[in-house]
Amino acid sequence: MTTNFFEIIYELMSEGIDIKMSLRKETDNKLAVSLLPVHEKLDDNAKGRIIPFTTVATFQEFNEEFFTAIQKAIPVASGILSNMDAFLKSAKQAEKDSKMQAQLREKEKKEKEERKKKYDAQMLKVAELEKNEKWGEAIGAMPNPKDFPEQADDIKKKIAEMREKHGQLSLL
Repeated sequence: MTTNFFEIIYELMSEGIDIKMSLRKETDNKLAVSLLPVHEKLDDNAKGRIIPFTTVATFQEFNEEFFTAIQKAIPVASGILSNMDAFLKSAKQAEKDSKMQAQLREKEKKEKEERKKKYDAQMLKVAELEKNEKWGEAIGAMPNPKDFPEQADDIKKKIAEMREKHGQLSLL
């Protein structure tokens, strides 16, 4: 006897999805058949909530209607498992990307803080030189606006002010 039972089952299976089949002999020439799509590598407890597709019928009913019934049920359960797997993979990738972004933000924050400390230290030196009216040295000690883009406008204004004061001294 030739059947295409395994060919039809194979066509119903998705990549990574196994089908567990259980057969149980019932009374009155009936058979109970259960099919359960499983995804062994899926790391989600929700996969355990999918119940097997189970039907009890006579041999003749199985021969006539079994594949029609499972062709509707198996792809639905397989699709759910595949979607759970895809969701978990994308969630893990998003978490990984999020950690990378957080690390990048932290690195940028530290670099900005270091630039601010360096800027403040240079400006303290400039303030001391200004206090002693050493305008030329104060101008030379000013931070480069290219090195401190956040304070570039303030630096340029301060240099202009000191040049003006330095110029007033040289006129006397």
